[in-house]
Amino acid sequence: QAPTPPKVRSGSSQDHSDCPPALQEIGGLDVSGFLHFGFAEIRRKVGHNTVGVFGTMLTNLLDHIWLRHRLADTTAEVLCLEQALKTQASAFGVKMDSARLLAFQQAEHSLHGASQQQQQP
Repeated sequence: QAPTPPKVRSGSSQDHSDCPPALQEIGGLDVSGFLHFGFAEIRRKVGHNTVGVFGTMLTNLLDHIWLRHRLADTTAEVLCLEQALKTQASAFGVKMDSARLLAFQQAEHSLHGASQQQQQP
């Protein structure tokens, strides 16, 4: 089980009157507990080796970018499939709500049937 990150600090007791308004809007330059936790995890993995910390952070960034691209591709694919389904539904005179209900019932029936088959010896 991964350790839980510390609670996020809600602000600082310091006076931020000399901070620019943009910094005041985001609460100054205080760093959240999650950021401290993330850096502590990186230091735990690679120690205080600057090159190792930089490499780990760069790897995490590339993993994040790759995941975002996959999510964007999946979202675009889902939107295209929904549009194709709407086009087919309108061509056959089916309302989307009834088509979704039918698909949900079929999926529920197949899952229910599969769970009953697993219970039988």
